[in-house]
Amino acid sequence: MQKAPKTYGSERKVFNFHEIIERSLTTPRIRLYYTMTFPRFNAGWICNWYFERYLAFDAELFPDVRDMVGKDGILHYGTPMKIGSGNHLGKAADYHEFMGLRTGKRIFASQKIDHASIQDFVSDSTLTESTMVPEIKVSYYDGDTLTLMVRNVKPVYLSFIDNWDPDWRAFVNGEPTPILKLFGTFKSVQISPGKNIVTFTYRPFS
Repeated sequence: MQKAPKTYGSERKVFNFHEIIERSLTTPRIRLYYTMTFPRFNAGWICNWYFERYLAFDAELFPDVRDMVGKDGILHYGTPMKIGSGNHLGKAADYHEFMGLRTGKRIFASQKIDHASIQDFVSDSTLTESTMVPEIKVSYYDGDTLTLMVRNVKPVYLSFIDNWDPDWRAFVNGEPTPILKLFGTFKSVQISPGKNIVTFTYRPFS
């Protein structure tokens, strides 16, 4: 006699993925050695799954974590990845701010993007946003397309702390614009003063 299949729940849930993805811009993230942390949002990584440029960025800050991974896989799935001190870290609070571990923030305006450290970038962004950028508003985000309305009184760089890939495109007021790389791995564009509509969109087949 065949057994009845095991049931794991009495009700089905329908997720509003668009709403959940939008929340990733305002929900504090976590840092785990893991790929799937849904519905939480993870700033950690798995060696074989993540861009080498992002791993290099992280290893420069936290070489002890990469060393642990290399020693017979000491890190197991779901292991919290520690935030220690590194040559370019300065203060753990700056890493928390930059990677969204404190507030979930992933959009930054700054005067420069060629900073040597996260600490310098965060200081630049804090000053720039308080004096030159009266408004940054997310109009739309679904994971593949991010549209922002930005009002800035001087030229600034707008950075999206999300990994660059050659299939990403950027537009400012409908016109294509080059995507620059912040710390070698995150997406940035330069925008002129005024009210700007900035769009980052993933177009792998264009």
